[in-house]
Amino acid sequence: MKNVILIGANGATMRVLTEQLKDNADVHLTLFLRDAKRIDTSKINVPVTVFEGDATKQADLDKAIANQDIVVVGLGGALAHFVAPIQQAMNKNHVSRLIFILGLGIYDEVPGKFGEWNGSFSGMPDFKEAARLIENSGLNYTILRPAWMSDRPEINYETTVKGEPFRGTVITRASIADYIIRLINEPDLANQGSIGLSEPGTDGDSPYPFI
Repeated sequence: MKNVILIGANGATMRVLTEQLKDNADVHLTLFLRDAKRIDTSKINVPVTVFEGDATKQADLDKAIANQDIVVVGLGGALAHFVAPIQQAMNKNHVSRLIFILGLGIYDEVPGKFGEWNGSFSGMPDFKEAARLIENSGLNYTILRPAWMSDRPEINYETTVKGEPFRGTVITRASIADYIIRLINEPDLANQGSIGLSEPGTDGDSPYPFI
C-alpha cells in the first residue's frame, strides 16, 4: 500500500483526485488542508487520514509528511514560497517523490496569441520561480503544467514534455487527476519530468470556447 498525501486537499482538482482514488485499495490517503470540516470522508472507501494544517508552517508539514511515499501538491495562489518548506519536510522524512501542479507557460512554451495572452498574467513569474526551485530541489519530482482547467467530467488528454511546444488550451480536472493516478501507480513515469497536459482538439487563441 502506498501512502499518498494531498497538500491542498480542498482544492477543486484535488477533490476530483480524491474522488477518483476513493476506491483504490492500494492507497492510504492523507488529506492536508486548513479546515478539516470542509472534507467529507464518509464516502472514501480507502484508509484516509485528515490532517488539519498550514502549508506555510514547517512543523505541520514535518508531521504530515512523516511516513508518506508520495507528496502531491495542488495549492492555489502564489506557489514559490511553498516549495522550500515542503522540500525541507520531505528531506527530513526521507520522502523523495513529489508531484506538483503548476501551470502552462512557465518555459514560454505556449505558442501564438494564446501564449501571449496566457503569459501576460501577473502570477507567471511566481510559477516560473516555483518550477526553478523544484527542479533544483534534488527531489524525484514531476511538475504538471495543465492548460486552463474545466470542470467537465471527460477524461481525454495528451501530454508534452519540457522543450516541446505546448498544445491545446484547456484540460479537464478529471484528466489531471487521471494522470496523477498514473504517476502514483507507475513509479518510473515522468521522473524529473515537467509534463504539459491538454485536451486534444482545443487549440486556439483562447480557452473559453472549450471551458
